[in-house]
Order: sequence, then C-alpha cells, then structure tokens
Amino acid sequence: MNTETLKSMADDMGLDTQAFNACLDSEKYVSIVDNQTSFSQSIGVSSTPSFIVNGQPIVGAQDYSVFEQYIEAELAKAGEK
Repeated sequence: MNTETLKSMADDMGLDTQAFNACLDSEKYVSIVDNQTSFSQSIGVSSTPSFIVNGQPIVGAQDYSVFEQYIEAELAKAGEK
C-alpha cells in the first residue's frame, strides 16, 4: 500500500489528516514497524488477524474451539511440570 493510499484512507476515516500525514511523512515509526514485521514473520505470522498463545501462533480468524485446544494443551504442559 502506498503513502497516498494511506493518506486517502485516513481522510476517509475522518482522522486528523494534518497530524497523520506529518507522522507518516516523518517515518518516525518505520524501524518499529519493520522490527515487528520481521519478528511476526519469524514466528509464522503471515496475516491478520493473528494471535499468540504461549509462543504458538494462531493465524487467521478461528473458532473458539481452536483457541480452546491451544490453551488446554498449554495448561496440560504446565500441569506436567
């Protein structure tokens, strides 16, 4: 997504476009976003929504039962210690 598209979206959402554009143009948060993107990719996150349950990525919109399985498995591991 290019800068002009982001600025247009911000305007469409009614954001303070002067503040948004200044922040975007300054590239103040580029390194933070790049680091988070690299970290996410390194643990297998490739899309949104994504969740992490005790270090295990759950990628995509999932039913409650999927989260329950991950949580129950982690609780079982904790009980073994």
